[in-house]
Amino acid sequence: MTTTLDTTPVVGRGAALTAAVAGPLILVLSFTQPPDGPDMATASAAQIRTWALSQATALRIGALGGVLSLAVLLTATAALSRVIRDALPRSLLADLFAGAGLLLIGSLFLNSTAWALPAVLPGLIGADLATVDDATLRGWYALTGFTHLLGDFQMIFIAVMVGAFSAAALRARMVPRWVGWLGVVITLSAVLGTVGITTSSDLLYGFWFGGLFGWVLWYPIVGIALGLRSRHTSAG
Repeated sequence: MTTTLDTTPVVGRGAALTAAVAGPLILVLSFTQPPDGPDMATASAAQIRTWALSQATALRIGALGGVLSLAVLLTATAALSRVIRDALPRSLLADLFAGAGLLLIGSLFLNSTAWALPAVLPGLIGADLATVDDATLRGWYALTGFTHLLGDFQMIFIAVMVGAFSAAALRARMVPRWVGWLGVVITLSAVLGTVGITTSSDLLYGFWFGGLFGWVLWYPIVGIALGLRSRHTSAG
């Protein structure tokens, strides 16, 4: 009888199970996006006010989802960083993943805060949105223009994160190799999309969406793969 040795690296069960739970949660919370508002380049104060009042509940739900997603992303970042570090103790890939993850979380935090301003801030400062000064209201809404561009540029952090984990996965095989190659595809799409955004290339711009949606789906795929591997290792 021939015995096949398992040469896959030892990965902490706690980190693997944490990623298995956090991954699907990130996908679920991605659906709690705030509703689109009027054109940020031409919107009048009256249009912004009407939109904010009519969409107040949806904006609050989006704000709550955004805050919760930040906590889950932070948890997932810590868990996947530990997975990389367990598999490759002497590699810098874990630090690279964690650093890009924290920068991405900071970017998403600013984005969530900007979109929540018209719905959440007035009540906190004892103001009524219906009577907020027009210039102030336009100033609040103008911040979404900054965070929109920030959201486009943050794709490079996604490229670094997914790329670092995928490189570790292909090297150490803590998840199936197809998961690692999927990450490579998402990374390349994110990089090309970033180039498309910064150079205004219509040809490359579409790759940005591949990076974005690929990244959102990548978390549950990696989490479930790690969870199944942890269960298999425990059973063995």
